[in-house]
Amino acid sequence: MYEDLERLNALKEKGAITEEEYQKEKKRILNNMEQQESSQPDSSQNATNGKRPLWGMDERGYCTLLHLSQFAGLLVPYAGYIMPIVMWVSGKDDSEAVDKHGKQVMNWVISMVIYSVVCGFLCMLLIGIPMLIALWVLNIIFVIKGTIAANKGEFWKYPMTLNFF
Repeated sequence: MYEDLERLNALKEKGAITEEEYQKEKKRILNNMEQQESSQPDSSQNATNGKRPLWGMDERGYCTLLHLSQFAGLLVPYAGYIMPIVMWVSGKDDSEAVDKHGKQVMNWVISMVIYSVVCGFLCMLLIGIPMLIALWVLNIIFVIKGTIAANKGEFWKYPMTLNFF
């Protein structure tokens, strides 16, 4: 639409059309634009589920990314804790699935912190070192399984998760 108006203005400036023709054509273009906008669904609505899109993604993709966001800590310190919180809080009111997946992820993140602290203390007895390694391996496996389930549109409860939410 803006391109049409620019071309129209260029024609007027070159003298190819009169001011009257310019105004008439401009009005026609703007009316067509208004008709197109009124016939389209609200841009803040997702055509598939009637809800706002979540960060420009569908619900399934958003839930998948919510699980994967736990790996953000591998790139930026503490991002693996912050990103899931931000994603859950920003999408929980728009989707029950996001709320359910977000609660599961947050419960797992908090559980991981608790288990890591306990293993850290047990490292003084040397038993905590293999436990800590096993815990981090389980973390990777659980996050991947949760991600795959979310991508399929399913919900997977992480084992060993303490429920806070």
